[in-house]
Amino acid sequence: MQYTQLISTSNEEKINDNNVIYLGNWCKNDDYIIKDHTVTSYHWDDRNKLEKDNYYITDLYEKLLKQLSLSLNELHSKSYSENYWRIVTGYWLFYYLSVNFDRWENINSSLNEFKEINFYQAINIRNQPVAKNTREFMNLASDVKWNHFTYTKIINFLIKKKNLNISIFEKNYNNEPFYYNYKPNIKHKIKKTLIKLYVYFFNKKIKKNKIILFKTYLGLINEIKINFKLKQLPLIFLNNNPENKINFKLRDSLKLHFDPKNSFEEFIIQDIFKSMPSELLENYETIEEYIQKSELPDDPSLIVSTRTLATDNIFVRYIAKKKENGCKLIYAQHGGVYGHIKFHWAEDHEIKISDRYLTWGWKKESKKTVIPFYLMKNINEFSFKKSNHINNLCYFLRSRPKYTGRIDSSTGSNQMAKYYKNCLKFAKDLKDKNNFNIVPRLHEAQFEWNHINIWRNNNFNKFSFTDKESLDQVYKNYELLIYSYIGTGFLESIALNKPFILISSLQEWPLRNEVIKDFDDLEKAKIFFRDNNDAKLHLKKIYNNINDWWDNTETMKVKNYFKEKYARIDINGRRNEHLCNLINNLNNNET
Repeated sequence: MQYTQLISTSNEEKINDNNVIYLGNWCKNDDYIIKDHTVTSYHWDDRNKLEKDNYYITDLYEKLLKQLSLSLNELHSKSYSENYWRIVTGYWLFYYLSVNFDRWENINSSLNEFKEINFYQAINIRNQPVAKNTREFMNLASDVKWNHFTYTKIINFLIKKKNLNISIFEKNYNNEPFYYNYKPNIKHKIKKTLIKLYVYFFNKKIKKNKIILFKTYLGLINEIKINFKLKQLPLIFLNNNPENKINFKLRDSLKLHFDPKNSFEEFIIQDIFKSMPSELLENYETIEEYIQKSELPDDPSLIVSTRTLATDNIFVRYIAKKKENGCKLIYAQHGGVYGHIKFHWAEDHEIKISDRYLTWGWKKESKKTVIPFYLMKNINEFSFKKSNHINNLCYFLRSRPKYTGRIDSSTGSNQMAKYYKNCLKFAKDLKDKNNFNIVPRLHEAQFEWNHINIWRNNNFNKFSFTDKESLDQVYKNYELLIYSYIGTGFLESIALNKPFILISSLQEWPLRNEVIKDFDDLEKAKIFFRDNNDAKLHLKKIYNNINDWWDNTETMKVKNYFKEKYARIDINGRRNEHLCNLINNLNNNET
């Protein structure tokens, strides 16, 4: 019998002389796009489907959150509100649904498109990998073995559900590690020791704090200044996690009281407790005890933060509990795309759980709690000399997992594959045909993409890595920056008046209607480009006269308007004062 094998990840091998169908371009490591083989059409290449699916996932999230709140209250003998569980489980639940829906649709698209598929190499793992917390789950979802395991679960479910004629060949794994966490370096270990010493000496005073500033992006010096103004010592908290003791019998016994409306929801209902981080199940009480014994203040009236909800699970638990007791929360925008892209669950979530939400300048007319503020990050100290000649270009590449994470209007594994291929072609043309010295900048976590080998095979030998060349150094070392995506970097550059260009296809990464005119103005000023060819022509034109373009009256007018609206920077040292006023007003129940 001739088999047609479905390959779902780069973790699988072709068996014997099987015909092969690839689930997507992410199934290979030697290039971004698979050539000369059959590849399944990617379901979110239809961006209208992406938007429709976003509404579906968001609606399902709300329905499941309601039932999860009841189930977890019952399990842990609590009576917390739905808002408590929204804060505690929200990031994980939406990420979990997004990831599994994408994998589900990929498999179904392939089986519908290629009826001849009758063979799959499943992964056999003794126990399902379980994350300690949301951050670990997000890391797991980018791991090739975890994705192979998830596709295996979905295919086995569909074989039983639809009685599919697919032969399964198992690939066994025993002790190979999954990607749970970044490995701490010596710098982190020293920092941890210093924090422990600080907490040891000042624990009693810190526990009396009424106002908490935690991971605000303001920087340590500014946090110290604000705390002293509030007549208290700064809180510095270690987000330690207990040992991950998994009770598989408990997980198998838990049931969610929810009536599924389709096969995907049936799959989710039988899987959700098996995949849930242990912070919400086995380690829930242990974390509660850790919080009680920690240096976290006993009775705060207000918390200010900007980057904790997806990464600091213990502090998030603390926020949720204190908000149950009437504590208020000021949360702030921590990066780009907020206020820009067409739909963005994280933005909606952060606004929903906050009493005040601080942006980098933009407004949301429908939400009076959204307040135009400043960039929270301390980038004012960056120094650089302007040159009228381009000697070196730094080309910023987006850092995203090979396997789709949380859904928003820029989501899509195939979009990322095409994007990286497009970036490589653009950089290669600039280097080989136009003699530009262009250096790609990569994030230290490269998420299975094999960037370095792919780019080296195309004669790129110099890279700027985020863990080796700081952003401050980038500003000094390169005369002009190129951003290949709408994100944080170009906003910081426009705030600091560092020469740059931005290139992004609005068909793949659609914006919300109210910001399109502002990007049109950037386009007219030759700062923003929708097309690589137009960007290359502009770079050739300004090669020896950057300033004539960057500093001309019309360009300056566009930059200043955009900066004030989306990247307001604290140039007069009043950010701390404004934040203190907001804290005092909210703390005193003023609107």
